[in-house]
Amino acid sequence: VIMCWGEDGHGRLAVPYGDELDIFWEGVACGDRHCCGMLTANSVRAKNFRAEDNVVCWGSNAIGQLDVPGVIAGRTGPAERFVRIEAGHSHTCGLTAGSKIWCWGYTRPFRLVADIPDKNFTSLSAGGRHSCAIDVDRLAYCWGFDQQGQ
Repeated sequence: VIMCWGEDGHGRLAVPYGDELDIFWEGVACGDRHCCGMLTANSVRAKNFRAEDNVVCWGSNAIGQLDVPGVIAGRTGPAERFVRIEAGHSHTCGLTAGSKIWCWGYTRPFRLVADIPDKNFTSLSAGGRHSCAIDVDRLAYCWGFDQQGQ
């Protein structure tokens, strides 16, 4: 069960499936006005979702924070499930079982999604308006807002 508390001006406390006892979560990440949670494999099957659609987001969608790739009709998404998610101010990034990173949400004035290197990653972290990851060769990559040297 995910329990959220605090100011609810953008629906951040309205956890999807919050009252369903057959839904279990593996993790949660919250930004400024949104949250995203990863469903367990059993919960994904219980909802008849595709295995790769294991991330659900809620809260404000003013700038695409809830538009998880692959879940939203017409958006290309990963072919495998997410194993980790991280939320920044107005974006979320996920690391897939295939070691790829997908991001969604705020993409202007920087191009968050387009700037992700095509590498295999082992870890991920999201900051305010930027994200960083470490690849399999232990090299660090960051992308996003860079006005203050991020």
